[in-house]
Amino acid sequence: MISEKYLSEIIEARVTQILTRLNEALSDAHALDLPGGIVITGGTAAMPGITSLAKEIFQREVKLYMPSEVGLRHPSFSQALALIKSAAAMTDIDKLANSAVTQEEITATGGRSTQSTEQPRLARQPSADQQRPARKAKADTASEQQDEPEPKETGKKIRHFFSSFFE
Repeated sequence: MISEKYLSEIIEARVTQILTRLNEALSDAHALDLPGGIVITGGTAAMPGITSLAKEIFQREVKLYMPSEVGLRHPSFSQALALIKSAAAMTDIDKLANSAVTQEEITATGGRSTQSTEQPRLARQPSADQQRPARKAKADTASEQQDEPEPKETGKKIRHFFSSFFE
């Protein structure tokens, strides 16, 4: 069985490593030159001693953000709360601009339409001289599908990305 002290040492080492790398990245981007200090939020912000460790690493003021809404007074709710507030504050112009960028259709009530406006097309059999190009198109489609990453490959890429933080 792993002792609580040993586990806390491992967690502290990983958090220190993450914050050190974050400090380097922020320094490279000259983001630490901006006024205001550092604000920590999310589930990790609830860890005891995280602000003092961050102050030691970043060498500047560090604050912990805690949502003030009843029932959400925990740092892990901050991202979801921010997304909800952002969506609620969107004007019709924001929604229209977003739909233009994402090419989604907006209904009169402001919601997104999930139904296609195109009429279904009937499938027809290709003629003998059209069969070869159709086969080539199928082969091209198959090769295009192979170029798209599958969910398993994406998962591997994500795991590789996060594992690079701990090398």
